[in-house]
Amino acid sequence: MINNIQLDKYKSSSSNTKEFKSTLLKKLNHSITQIYNTHNQEINLLKSNIESTIKDEASRQTAILNIAKDFEDKKIQLENEMLLRLTFEKEKDQLLLQLKEKSGSLEAIVDFMNEGLVVSDLSGVFLIFNPSAEEIMGVSPTKVGKNHWGHSFKLFKEDGTELTKDCDPIQLAIKEKNYKNQIILCKNEKYPQGILLNFNSNPIYNKDGKHFAAMATFRDISQEREQQVKMESLNSDLLRSNQDLDQFAYVASHDLRSPLRAIKQLSAWILEDENNKLTTESKENFELLQSRTQRLDSLLDALLKYSRAGRASQEISTVDVKNIVNNIFDGLHNPNNIKILTSQLPSFKTKKTPFYVVMQNLIDNAIKHNDHEKGVITISCSDKGHFYQFNIQDNGPGIEEKYYDKVFQIFKTLQARDKKEGSGMGLSIVKKIIENQGGEIWLQQPDKKPGVIFSFTWPKTL
Repeated sequence: MINNIQLDKYKSSSSNTKEFKSTLLKKLNHSITQIYNTHNQEINLLKSNIESTIKDEASRQTAILNIAKDFEDKKIQLENEMLLRLTFEKEKDQLLLQLKEKSGSLEAIVDFMNEGLVVSDLSGVFLIFNPSAEEIMGVSPTKVGKNHWGHSFKLFKEDGTELTKDCDPIQLAIKEKNYKNQIILCKNEKYPQGILLNFNSNPIYNKDGKHFAAMATFRDISQEREQQVKMESLNSDLLRSNQDLDQFAYVASHDLRSPLRAIKQLSAWILEDENNKLTTESKENFELLQSRTQRLDSLLDALLKYSRAGRASQEISTVDVKNIVNNIFDGLHNPNNIKILTSQLPSFKTKKTPFYVVMQNLIDNAIKHNDHEKGVITISCSDKGHFYQFNIQDNGPGIEEKYYDKVFQIFKTLQARDKKEGSGMGLSIVKKIIENQGGEIWLQQPDKKPGVIFSFTWPKTL
């Protein structure tokens, strides 16, 4: 290396110029050859400069220093060039590795995707034909022609007619036309009965906008179509069932209730006209008859409401829950010993009528069964993500845990109807409405307090 040359030694040397020149040239040539062997032309030029520059003792130091500086600058330049080259080579290797990894990932995705994927050039020769495509088609692309794909793969229109060339998905993409969500029937040796395929195809362009290939994707929708047919059949059956239910509701609300009202009215007339002739026991029996006809009328009305619960379409509007609670409480028959408390009730958009019915039944239930001298009904709400949770708590007699599920059953009451008149349908209607909206309802016991808590969730948005 030029830095290893001992300049002071040569400065004090008494050797003649030729000996100094020869020694210096040897050392310089050795260092230059080691480090810059790829720059022969420049090295020869520097040697020539040394030969022509060093002529006497006085100029030796200047020549040597200039040469040293020139070589040091060249060394730095070459080192920088080498560093840049090494950096470039490293980055190039990394890019190639990344490209290989991405190419492998893309190939793996194409191979493992469930949909069939094919790509052809503009002459119809397949460039890509993934395993799913071969599995769905039941034939290898090497065994078919390239001009009319539909004919080669035994493809037909959904109605079974021939898939002509102008409807061939690949041919359309080659002609720069899109083919979206078209149903094609595939019938071949693997699928003699045929399977239904959903096809999409489109032309492929390079970054310069030049059309160079065509692509098609497809999937087997035979099972989906079967499920769709079954679903349509079930919907049709459900529609007939709802119509029968509506017919039953009409009969229950008109044809059955009419004779009940007649019985009630006739018994009232007899009781009024023959009041002086009837014994006390007979009068009680007539009053019991009227009570039973009224109960049956209420049961039919509740049954009608239950059959229609959650089925009627309702408009969405803004609901102020606190106002609804106050309106319900004011509209019901409330004993003077019952008061209602509210806490953190929201205002939100929902189906007002079903929500009103739920609140009305739960509040009415809490009032009806509260036997406390100072009855208190507390209604609160908490945020549960996509739902609100409403809690209706009373300080009444409560409900044993073994009856928690029974109270929601149709016509079920925990007390004899002669003690507490009711249809036994209110909570059933409530449960049905809430579940139709995607919510839940359940009971829980207050901590170390009398009464019961009815809790239900209601979606914030519908």
